[in-house]
Amino acid sequence: MKCRTKTEPVAPANAVQRFVEPGNGGGTGTASDPFKGLAAAQSAARPGDLFLLRPGSYDGEFDVTKSDEPGKPIIWRGAGGAGGAGGGESIIQGTGINDSKPTVAIEANNIHDVWFESIPNMVDCDFDYDGFAGGPFAQFLKWNSVKYATLDDVKARAPVYKHAALLDPANLFQSGLKAPDDPNIPIESAKVDLRLKDSSAAVDAGVVLPGFNDGFKGKAPDLGAYELGAELPHYGPRPEK
Repeated sequence: MKCRTKTEPVAPANAVQRFVEPGNGGGTGTASDPFKGLAAAQSAARPGDLFLLRPGSYDGEFDVTKSDEPGKPIIWRGAGGAGGAGGGESIIQGTGINDSKPTVAIEANNIHDVWFESIPNMVDCDFDYDGFAGGPFAQFLKWNSVKYATLDDVKARAPVYKHAALLDPANLFQSGLKAPDDPNIPIESAKVDLRLKDSSAAVDAGVVLPGFNDGFKGKAPDLGAYELGAELPHYGPRPEK
């Protein structure tokens, strides 16, 4: 089997903008008379349409039934402040019956050339204190349409990941565990030991979360599930004393 990553798609410059707001039917898709709900918008969809979803809650599952043409996709995009919509998020709520049938927001079978996008910028998001292993990375991060080549570039210019750590996968765990060269080969569960190696850059690279990891051993909490030097947690019923 062979696979490859496709080029990041770009919306056609001549896409026809049509507007949508929460509702239960009606509207013509103009900025002053938007479609009321996703079903009303989809029933009028044409090749190359760009649907701008105004902020609000779109209740129920969205069953995508219309495909489009190569080069003329149907695009559903969170509008943010476009078209006089003001700020906020466009949320497709989905439906769920019980624990065995959880929430489904969007369903599509045998559908092609349909895109979903969200263009509102990430604001006041606290993404940090993560560890990244692997690479080399052709591009480390894209954030609010700005590309960053390396983690050092991210730390110097991006509004996030100021304290992220770049980890060496060969020097990460005491057990020597690492991702298999062949992704089709499963790792035996008995050999999965994720305790950190004392020389790993993940040690002392976390941030204190009161009530979760404030019992750390070093200068700061470690990244990952297990604190270096701490006893392994006990899962399941505990023996009676």
